[in-house]
Amino acid sequence: MHGWPILSADKRLRYDVGTRLLAVHRAAVFQLARGDLPGRLQVRWLLNNLVEIQVVCLQEPRPFLYSVYEQHIEYIWP
Repeated sequence: MHGWPILSADKRLRYDVGTRLLAVHRAAVFQLARGDLPGRLQVRWLLNNLVEIQVVCLQEPRPFLYSVYEQHIEYIWP
């Protein structure tokens, strides 16, 4: 919807039905590498990587999924 990236803590997005839906909707997804982080740390990890997330959103063809770590992001799919 409107080309916004999806931010998630749900690692199941890359399995089964999730990847088919991501492909159909040409989604840009950034999932936290750890889903058990408190909210303030989730926000910190995303903000730590904001520039890299913006670059990927502008340069990479969709669909894609990246994992967000404390100080970097990693390409996961497709």
